[in-house]
Amino acid sequence: MSQYLKNQQKVETLANANVIANVVAEYMDDRTAVSYLVEQTNPKASARIIVTDETATVIYDSASNNNIFGKVLIKQEIMSALKGTDVVNAYKEKDVGTVIQGAVSVISASETVGVVYVSEVASSIDEFIANVRWILIVISLVVCLLIGVLSSVMSDVIIGPIERFTRIIRGMEGDTPDKHVPVMGKDEVAELGVAFNALIDKLEQMEEKRRLFVSNASHELKTPLSSIKLLSDSVLSMNELDEESVREFMEDINGEIDRLTKIIDRLLSLTKLDVGDDKLDLKVTDLNEMADRIVKSLLPVSEDKNVTLNNATNKEALAMVDREKFWQVIYNITDNAIKYTPQGGTVTVYVFNEGDFCRIEIVDTGIGIPEDDVDKIFDRFYRVDKARARESGGTGLGLSIANDVVMMHEGKILVDSTEGVGTKFIIIVPKKLQLDN
Repeated sequence: MSQYLKNQQKVETLANANVIANVVAEYMDDRTAVSYLVEQTNPKASARIIVTDETATVIYDSASNNNIFGKVLIKQEIMSALKGTDVVNAYKEKDVGTVIQGAVSVISASETVGVVYVSEVASSIDEFIANVRWILIVISLVVCLLIGVLSSVMSDVIIGPIERFTRIIRGMEGDTPDKHVPVMGKDEVAELGVAFNALIDKLEQMEEKRRLFVSNASHELKTPLSSIKLLSDSVLSMNELDEESVREFMEDINGEIDRLTKIIDRLLSLTKLDVGDDKLDLKVTDLNEMADRIVKSLLPVSEDKNVTLNNATNKEALAMVDREKFWQVIYNITDNAIKYTPQGGTVTVYVFNEGDFCRIEIVDTGIGIPEDDVDKIFDRFYRVDKARARESGGTGLGLSIANDVVMMHEGKILVDSTEGVGTKFIIIVPKKLQLDN
């Protein structure tokens, strides 16, 4: 800005000097006329005007307090102008400030007959630049102050909640009863708080399920071990046992060992399903044929209990399933239906084609499931009738495994039950799956 203003002042100085030079060109021999014409033509009273002849001798000076009239004035600008080159320069003088000095030739009859020299102190430029500088300094300070205030406010608005999140997360290492963060507003930070609280709820649910699972698994494993220990102590405490008694004790111990083995096998199956190590070996399978073979394998169990078991479907139903795992699904649910159906009851297996899906229904006329328990039967170790389940060798894991396997096939299991009337399990599985095995 300073350079621009100085350039503008230089142009004005040259223009002023040229006007004066044109006016006095024809009167250079008349010093009185030159003095009069310069005083009438000079537009700026603050500018100092000096007129010299062709020998650089001063014939006019507007500064009356400087006695240089009749003296030779040696200045760079005057020397250049006498040689025919108009010159203007800006100087910075210590006590005065910016000074603009320019000189132009006085031409008469195509000859240089003198020089008009103009000198002016550009105090207005210095004052203007100084004022602008102070204004910029003040603006900078105000902007810095506003940035500081804004940063403080934004820090409290944005970083504050994140710091609270951090404190709460660190506090989760202890026994803090409430690990949720307060949610205020509807901005991105609030959404982060909602997501965090949802994660905490899910983690707490998972932790509760883990504790319950460990507790139930420990209890289930301890029960057959306790029975084996009791039976072994009984045998050891008796001095004389006949062969029939020993055989009876050993059969009981063997039954408890089988039950313990079944629990461990099913726990291992659940572990594989949880960690994703148990992959599906998908093959085209006729689910109706599979159901028929399962019914035939369970006929001895149903006949022993006097329960009618049959497969009511004879149409082919093809689907891509893991044969071994899906066999266990239908087998476990059918076996449960037989166990919980009284003598004289009926268990029927149906297989249907429904577009892109196959539907398997296992219907019994058993004791049914209470309405409050229907949503819990797929939970691990959950049993509606715990005493009866233990008598029948149940572990409370079969339905949980079946549900996990069906979900791996991208299917689902539905339950429709009426207490005292019977239960219907509905397994729906897609015929074609696109899974990474």
